[in-house]
Amino acid sequence: MPSDQSPAPNTSAPRGGTLVKLVTVLAVLGVIIAVSLTNPKGSGKAGQLSPEHGSEGPSGKLAMPDAVAPPTRGLGEPEPATAADQRVDPASIRFGEPQARRKAPGTVRVATFNVENLFDDKDDPKISGEIDDIKMTKPAAQLRAAGLVIAALDADVLTLQEIESLEALLWFRDNHLKGLGYEHVASLDAGDGRGIEQAVLSRFPLSEVRNEPKQKLGGQQPSAWGDRPNSNSGSPFQFTRAPLHVTVTVPTSSVQELLAKSGKTTPVARDYKLQLLVVHLKSGREFGAQRVAEAEALVNMVRAIEQADAKANVLVLGDFNATLNRDELVVFSRAGLPSIFQDREPRDAKTMTHTSGRCIDHIFFNDQAQPELLMDSKFVLGTAARALGADFRTTPAPAGYSSDHYPVAIDLRPIEAPR
Repeated sequence: MPSDQSPAPNTSAPRGGTLVKLVTVLAVLGVIIAVSLTNPKGSGKAGQLSPEHGSEGPSGKLAMPDAVAPPTRGLGEPEPATAADQRVDPASIRFGEPQARRKAPGTVRVATFNVENLFDDKDDPKISGEIDDIKMTKPAAQLRAAGLVIAALDADVLTLQEIESLEALLWFRDNHLKGLGYEHVASLDAGDGRGIEQAVLSRFPLSEVRNEPKQKLGGQQPSAWGDRPNSNSGSPFQFTRAPLHVTVTVPTSSVQELLAKSGKTTPVARDYKLQLLVVHLKSGREFGAQRVAEAEALVNMVRAIEQADAKANVLVLGDFNATLNRDELVVFSRAGLPSIFQDREPRDAKTMTHTSGRCIDHIFFNDQAQPELLMDSKFVLGTAARALGADFRTTPAPAGYSSDHYPVAIDLRPIEAPR
């Protein structure tokens, strides 16, 4: 472009020459403007995720970039990014809260999220036929949306359901959760027929990671599930998906830093430990007896943990596929393990955790953990969903869709409260 010190035009030039020059200048300006719009200053390469995307905005709202180019997806090619990928229609957020709550200073956020079939595009030869895992590959747009939801959630400890494998989870973390601090990861084969398992992403160290696939439970299976004969009639119940046991340790130094952020300088003498049982109970209304057996076994697991350590802080959390009034979840309340939603109103839209309009994802806690939990901090993060009653098999997912479940979160102060 000409500088401010360009010489004055030669007024003696022929009129036709002036018009040619004018047209040429306008054409150059048009090219410059087009390039600027394609790659605005400070945004990085066109279509890439700039550092501020995928995190909370100034108000804690879910930041949805207009276009995000996904990284190469394992064996396959990346799907092209479009502006519609993540542009969420507010009307599609039917349940939960429209934005994540801010964490109180000095707290640790624990959350659970069924991410709905987080399968990569690498074919597992052990899973074939109707449940062939390659058919379950999560669409790129939904992977990006899930990454943005998790970024907005800002959980320090995030438990997950419907993960294909540790490898798939690490790929998802490395490509869609960059910069979120999830250095500690746990995911174990849960014995599920189609290969899904529970997992944990954490900003704090994990230990004592274990499960027991196909663990035999009390009682015997019925002769039928609803109106369908049960070929395993009379066999012992067993977990459909083995609970994942994980111990989270918030080191003393981290506890001290968190307290300092809240304005407290009280010396801390030890680490804070939290034991988790991450669950995904059998789905289907007709499988209530199965879920009762699983719930009773989970209560026994909590009691075993408490017997080994009377001061153990224990949370049982995940996708229970049942509402609090169902027999399978009454098992927990009768055992003195309430849900953080124990006092919810039955039709409260803000605490619905599934697109069907039910509260089926929960966080149960024992007496030892209760004093540290900040009950007023609990929330369900609303995300894009199909219209109520829409058939997921025939209705396309809306823009920004990540899962048919919504994340559930609560904050706790990682220091043992006086007992």
